[in-house]
Amino acid sequence: MPTSPSQPMSSKEEIVSSLKARAEELWGARRASELQNLLDQTAEHVWQISQHPPDDEEEPGFYF
Repeated sequence: MPTSPSQPMSSKEEIVSSLKARAEELWGARRASELQNLLDQTAEHVWQISQHPPDDEEEPGFYF
C-alpha cells in the first residue's frame, strides 16, 4: 500500500483491497471475509490520515 508523496493512495477502495489481500495471505479467505467490516473501518482511518496528515510537531496518539 503506497503512502509516500510520490505514490499517494488513489482511493479507499485501493486500501481496502490491499488490506483484504494481506488478510487473505495471513489468515485465509474465510477469515478475511469475516473481518470485512474491520478492514473497511481501518481503510477509512488510513485514508483520512493520508488526506490530512498531522503537523510534524504533533505526536501520534497511536503507533503503527
